[in-house]
Amino acid sequence: MTVFAIYCPCEPQSDAARKAVHAIYDWLHTIIAQLPERTTIVLLGDFNARTGRYNNVMQTSSVGPEYPQQENFNGQQMRYYLDSFNMSALNTWQHTAAGATYISPSGQGSRVDYVCMPRSQKHLVQKLSIWRKAGRLLQVIRTAQPRDRVPLFLKLQIDTQREQHQQQPHADWNHQAMSTPCSLRRVLQGPRELESTTKHGKRDPAVTAERHARFYMGPYQWTHPEHCQAALLQEDYFASRPFSV
Repeated sequence: MTVFAIYCPCEPQSDAARKAVHAIYDWLHTIIAQLPERTTIVLLGDFNARTGRYNNVMQTSSVGPEYPQQENFNGQQMRYYLDSFNMSALNTWQHTAAGATYISPSGQGSRVDYVCMPRSQKHLVQKLSIWRKAGRLLQVIRTAQPRDRVPLFLKLQIDTQREQHQQQPHADWNHQAMSTPCSLRRVLQGPRELESTTKHGKRDPAVTAERHARFYMGPYQWTHPEHCQAALLQEDYFASRPFSV
């Protein structure tokens, strides 16, 4: 399963802005074209697209008849893209999910957010609805009338194939080693110490194991981030050693 969170700029007013929208869909096309056919694909996001009416057509295979709006440039690009991958904007087909997902300061609503999936996978949808009450509770600006975003709720039934994977070893951080300025310095200098123990480009296994035990495998002790920051300031660590990323 692959989920995309998409944001497209507002309706472009220049060639440069339109190229930016094209670039987003070109990127999506490249990524999705590489996915296996069995992949469950979900596109979620603010497409800033108005869909439903174009050239007196009220319905296509990708955009349904619910809550139709006059198609804008972003809506056209979204429709072209969905058609090319046999996908559908689900909340244009279901009455429970249709309606405005954005309320402007003037009180005018528009549908700019969409849930899109391949048409062959629509049977996986158990529930799709628009949460108007939640939108009122979540709106940032408190007004008497609804304003800002209205969330969409999607529930899917996914068939998962569980494979047995060999458990990979993992490191447990030794927080006690970071509890004092001196020990914290030793931890931060650990990678350099390890580099100094290499022979012909290979680490000495015995020394590496000892370093690992010292820095990572000690008893667990919670250390607040402010404690580590205070220790660094006390040691004046960054002033005594150049910082590099």
